[in-house]
Amino acid sequence: MVTNSVAEGVEKFELAQLPDQRDSLLVYSMYVTIEGVSANEFERFFEVTVREPDPLTIYSGLTNKSNNLTLTMKGGQVYNVTHNGKTTQTSASEITIALDNGNNAIRVDTGLECQGVYQETFFNSSEVQIAPNPFNDAMNLFIGGTDRTNEISGLSNASMKHFCPKLRGFK
Repeated sequence: MVTNSVAEGVEKFELAQLPDQRDSLLVYSMYVTIEGVSANEFERFFEVTVREPDPLTIYSGLTNKSNNLTLTMKGGQVYNVTHNGKTTQTSASEITIALDNGNNAIRVDTGLECQGVYQETFFNSSEVQIAPNPFNDAMNLFIGGTDRTNEISGLSNASMKHFCPKLRGFK
């Protein structure tokens, strides 16, 4: 579809709703004429070649000890990286994100819908310590982080589930 608009005597054309053909070049023929002027007096012919950009490709690497996520990005010139609702724009092909405790929603796009969008959620667990270990009748759990609800399961040596209480609102 070709649309045009006139602003201060300059005419602008936009090509929209082009077919999705990533593996081939699309060639369009464009004839320009002036309304009220004979084509014998003024006519211009252009060939316009449109090539789809490379798709967005993301490789992610998580380091457990440092709680960092490294994203290696390909396909764009500028990347919009959103971590838990906060967006950063970068032209670097690699970015390292310090993960928060709990869920971490990651989204990356280039601003061009045709390149695709990367979305993934990473869960960064806080450290859990048990004392004493082993125990006979009672044990203490020390759960880091700010989660208000936790589920604890106990397994026997035969991998049989013995208990599964949900704990809420504890410190």
